[in-house]
Amino acid sequence: MLHSVLTNISLRQKLLFSFVILVLLPLSAISFISYQIFRASLFDNISTSTAEVLRQTGNNIDHYLRQLAELTERPYFDPNALGIMVEARNGRLSPDSDAYLSDFFKRILVPRNDTEGIFLYPMSGSAYFAARNSAHQPDFDPSKTTWYREAVKRKGQIVLTPTHVQEQIGYQPARVFSLTRVINDFSTRQPLGVLTFDFNYTELQKIRDDVALFADGRLGIYTKSGEAVLSGGGDSDEHAAEYLRLPHHKYRLLKDYWMASYTVPYSDWVVLYQVPVHVLNEKLETIKTYIVLIAACGLLLASAFYGWIVVRLTDPLLSLRKMMTRVGAGDFSVQMPQREVRDEIGQITAHFVKVTRRLQETIEATHVLQLKRKQAQLNALRTQINPHFLYNTLESIYMMAIMNEDEETARMIGLLGDFFKKTLRLNADFVTLREEVGNFQVYWELQRVRFARRIEVAVDYPEEYADALIVPLILQPLVENAISHGLKENAGRISILIFPEGRRLCIRVTDSGQELTEAKLLDARNRLNEEKVDEPHAAHIGLRNIHERIRLVCGDEYGLEIDRAPEGGLMAKAVLPIKLKEEHDAPDSGRR
Repeated sequence: MLHSVLTNISLRQKLLFSFVILVLLPLSAISFISYQIFRASLFDNISTSTAEVLRQTGNNIDHYLRQLAELTERPYFDPNALGIMVEARNGRLSPDSDAYLSDFFKRILVPRNDTEGIFLYPMSGSAYFAARNSAHQPDFDPSKTTWYREAVKRKGQIVLTPTHVQEQIGYQPARVFSLTRVINDFSTRQPLGVLTFDFNYTELQKIRDDVALFADGRLGIYTKSGEAVLSGGGDSDEHAAEYLRLPHHKYRLLKDYWMASYTVPYSDWVVLYQVPVHVLNEKLETIKTYIVLIAACGLLLASAFYGWIVVRLTDPLLSLRKMMTRVGAGDFSVQMPQREVRDEIGQITAHFVKVTRRLQETIEATHVLQLKRKQAQLNALRTQINPHFLYNTLESIYMMAIMNEDEETARMIGLLGDFFKKTLRLNADFVTLREEVGNFQVYWELQRVRFARRIEVAVDYPEEYADALIVPLILQPLVENAISHGLKENAGRISILIFPEGRRLCIRVTDSGQELTEAKLLDARNRLNEEKVDEPHAAHIGLRNIHERIRLVCGDEYGLEIDRAPEGGLMAKAVLPIKLKEEHDAPDSGRR
């Protein structure tokens, strides 16, 4: 399915698809995972910081309670007060002792705002006290209270009584917490009485108010049984009671509240912090919004940059595709884009333009070559004499010479007829070397009559190359050129030497005619490479025709070379590929 989709979409769409798969989705997943990790980390950080705050708050409460416990030991540091308490164990105190003990309690009570009352209950059953509310019940029996019995049981150890209403106060009793202990005689270790201090919550509230809380956060102090020492307000006491009934956890979500606690070592009171979950969620939502905005900005920037990269990458490819389409339609006039790209795509485009130009040049050269061939064929047709008509006419003249008993004329006409008969078979691009030499020998037999044997011709070629294929009608025009330009009026010698030279076959024709000057040699070479010769009888036009025919049939690396002969005349050398007849006749053979 995916392969089918990718096959049918463009490169730009593939790149955009890869961006979605490789960048967009991973980045979104990373953002989501980062948010979840941050969310868990935030709760951990909140838990850690809250635990530290609760621990510090608990230590402050612990330190405060220990200070209060030291107050209950004050009688031990005042011998008079301790002596009066010994006196009270044995009965009623004297007015002076009563006044001193009352003053002793007031010195402790008055400076402290958190102390509601100090009560001494000697073992004799009487009561002495100093309280902000002096309405002490005369018939109050402390021995019936839990805190009194617990203090007696502990024999001097401190007893902490959590929140309760002052039982010994008859009018407007306050809600307090109490610290109680038994005061013992140093000498006898016998209990002198039970001393209890009632404290309000002024200092505890100060300790709580110093704690930085979340909005709507609640901090309360509770006993382990869930009884409120200092309420957190609202329905926090119900949540605290339910929280403390559950197995112990430092942190817990309960009824849309996140709760954390710390147990004060001295009192076993529990400092409990409650914060609504929606408050934390609001902070998370704010952070989530920031993460989303940052991720969105990152995605937008990444998308813009990737889109720019895609355009920069695909535009040259689209331009290259347009150029290839134009070339495929036959338009080779492609040019490099104005904005040149130097990367691999730009290099491919530059190479494609170069190859296209070379292809255009090749096509144009091939077209010119075809035009030249057609022009050569037209020229041949213009100058062609009907060989069949000429051959039949020569046969008639030959019969007339025989009838008139003119044997020499008949022989010449017979040779001429034989020459034209051989010429009729020279329509192919190649003939064997043997056929070319044989045809030339017939031609030369005719020329001997003309030149009265003043010109000698020698032909030398290796017999093993007799069946090699060459371009036809090379020897005759080369010899005619030698006679025309070197031996037209003088006697001399023409040498024809045919020899191999590597993978090439060379046909060299030299004459011993008049010495060739440097100017004439340069003129002959220039005319050999002229594009067009207008005069049909221009000098060396035969050599140029040989040169053009060899190049047309065999290729530009072959042709005719002109130089000065050792004898002083002209040397013309035709260079052709060695092509054996069996190679040419093979089905898969081709021109070299």
